[in-house]
Amino acid sequence: MKKFDNLISVVREKCDEYVYSFFMPLLASMLILLFWVANLQLIGFTITALLICFIFIFYDDFLPLIPLMLMIPMCFRNTTTAFADNLVYCIILFSLIGLSIVFHMIKYPVKNFKLDGFFYFLVVLNVVFLISGVFSNNAKNYFKALDIYLISGIMPLVIHFFFYNKVKLNDKVDYRKYVCISFIIAVSLACVQLCYAKLTDVLFGADTWFPRIPGFCWANTNHIANIILLAVPLCCYMALSSKAVWAWFIEILFLYACMFVSGSDGALASLLIATPFLMLFVYKNCFRRNFKFIKILFFTLFTIIIVGLLIFALFCFKDLLAFITESSSGNGRIWAYELSIDTFLNYPIFGIGLGGGRAALDAIIEIHPYNGFFHSTIFHVLACAGSVGMITYIIYYFVRVKYLLKNNTILGELVFIAFIMFAVYGTIDNGEFNIVLLFMTTLITLVGHFNKNGSDDKPLPLFVKIPTFN
Repeated sequence: MKKFDNLISVVREKCDEYVYSFFMPLLASMLILLFWVANLQLIGFTITALLICFIFIFYDDFLPLIPLMLMIPMCFRNTTTAFADNLVYCIILFSLIGLSIVFHMIKYPVKNFKLDGFFYFLVVLNVVFLISGVFSNNAKNYFKALDIYLISGIMPLVIHFFFYNKVKLNDKVDYRKYVCISFIIAVSLACVQLCYAKLTDVLFGADTWFPRIPGFCWANTNHIANIILLAVPLCCYMALSSKAVWAWFIEILFLYACMFVSGSDGALASLLIATPFLMLFVYKNCFRRNFKFIKILFFTLFTIIIVGLLIFALFCFKDLLAFITESSSGNGRIWAYELSIDTFLNYPIFGIGLGGGRAALDAIIEIHPYNGFFHSTIFHVLACAGSVGMITYIIYYFVRVKYLLKNNTILGELVFIAFIMFAVYGTIDNGEFNIVLLFMTTLITLVGHFNKNGSDDKPLPLFVKIPTFN
């Protein structure tokens, strides 16, 4: 055991430089993309699984797991086909991960569990989900939406518990920037996959292995748009103190372009509305060495936007009006909202239950081919959990906001803007009940955890800052 402990120490010492830098997330993303494009998705998944096992075995810290966890879904073009055709192989991989987790918990046990108010509220949220639909006489459909419950109830609870207790905060690692880079790389990987999918769709049309847009492999184009809303404020955080601030603005432009490519009008509108606030925040908090570049950049952007709006107003007003009308039409979701209201009026206290909601939607799938969601956080909660669920979710939003704004940190305030965009877009989509919640919950937990550890050295106001360079 002493020799094994020495081996772990030696490996950790040699690998720290790569594990706690952009190197490992970037390498993993490039390998995943390579095998995803080559349609060898199980190879990408195998590499990701082995890296996860490596972290569990050699590190007590969960911080390096974040980029790998976020990129696991991006290994796949079609999870159903991958698992069904290679079930034994997938079971072996998951068994290896499971064994590494068992080893980790034995080797690096949590001696003092920390349970905060956010954790206890997530327990309450799970209870509300479990009792939803209790008076609807809909017991036969209780387990019909087990996947939604696991994503919206169990997953946030597990993520918060383990990341809050197992992410180590120390002065050796700039954990705030590590988390930002991890998220940005993961979201950029998804964006590149989306662009490749769009290009394939345009050049070759329907393909035997590739789902048509907006159906998108491991997700949906709206899901990609939703996680872009989280990545843009993180890029702003990286740009605030970066010497190569121009590089982060190139990344931001790439994310805006991918948002347009996604075709998600609601997410694009949320991002455009938040953009002036993000620009003002960056302007007020940037380092003096970046001020001149940012001032010129923002002036240029404003000029381009004003000229573009004038051109549209003078020459393309009808097209612009048609685009706005089409984008605000509801995209065929009005029927789902009406069904939600009718369901709520019939079961106003506890709703019809998550399973009952899916069953109600499945009953009319031939008329409206949607997959078990009311396409709005508000309407989904109203229908499935009634007044009790709606009150719980209102409190849930306040709890998360308070968690993000603790100690008035720069990262917390930027993620707060990301959360507002996520919530606004959630009024017309189901981000609280799909894989996007994995990203949002992880970000909220980590930023709240960081905030409790202290400030992130918030820069002084721009015009009283003392320069430390020539």
